[in-house]
Amino acid sequence: MRFGCSVTLELLDAAAAVGFSFVELSTSVLVPERADADAHDVVKRLCRSAVAAEVWELNLPDGFSVCGPSVEWPKITRHVYTVMRRVSAVGGSVVVISCGNKFSVPRGFSHREALGQISDFFMMCGAVARKHGMIVGIEPICFD
Repeated sequence: MRFGCSVTLELLDAAAAVGFSFVELSTSVLVPERADADAHDVVKRLCRSAVAAEVWELNLPDGFSVCGPSVEWPKITRHVYTVMRRVSAVGGSVVVISCGNKFSVPRGFSHREALGQISDFFMMCGAVARKHGMIVGIEPICFD
């Protein structure tokens, strides 16, 4: 049996020291909104780590929305492609999509259309992950 835990980048060495087999990190540590050169030091550190960063939580940044009349698909797609490529580069195998408020249906917007947008997003994430030999998990968080 293998054990892992969700950590911040600052706790990566501590997770290795106590014997975890793998960790889960947020994709935000890979600075997907910035150029590859800006992520180089983090990628290098993760590749040298004594504990594998196998699981990654994908939270879309502020300003991103998957549902509604003004979804910016090129921006979302670019973000997902960058995240998946960088996760793959550090040996990640699972990307968990956190379904927070980025999936909220705007007032007056068609729920049917919103479900289609959510489905399209998950299908795109799955296709990109598959290209990199990874799988996608969905964490269905609900906010009241």
